[in-house]
Amino acid sequence: MKQLEAEIVQLKSQPEEPTSPADCGPNQIFQGGQCLDIEKEEPEDCAPNQVYQQGKCVDIEEEGSKAFTIKTDQPSYDDGKIIRITGNVGSINESYPNTSITIIITGPTGNIVAIMQVIPDTTGNFSHQVIAGESMTDAGYYTVTAQYGTQKATTTFSFTA
Repeated sequence: MKQLEAEIVQLKSQPEEPTSPADCGPNQIFQGGQCLDIEKEEPEDCAPNQVYQQGKCVDIEEEGSKAFTIKTDQPSYDDGKIIRITGNVGSINESYPNTSITIIITGPTGNIVAIMQVIPDTTGNFSHQVIAGESMTDAGYYTVTAQYGTQKATTTFSFTA
């Protein structure tokens, strides 16, 4: 009898199997009937051959891929230097061929220091230049986020004031 009671207590103490995404924690996704842990990455975690998209680092694929990419020409800039931002939207939205890409640069404290819009060429390429230091007053890491429709790509650079 005691063995049966011990088995019942053990069964009650085991966690129930997840049945929906609502059963998962904040850093988990529901996939294949189970909650899987996900690691949160930051833009500065990305390698040089990666871009930051939708909360994770994504490898930049070979030419001809459909990945949305953005990068700066240097990893770090001094005051007055030109920051060249380039990228490719992956595929042009044929319903809206002249849709702008919105590029936002945010500072180390999250403040917006620049907003611009550019239209990609027919192959999806885009570029823009800004001067380091104009509205950038704090030294540290700056985030460049490009948005094209629902797609987003992010990169970072450091600024030495």
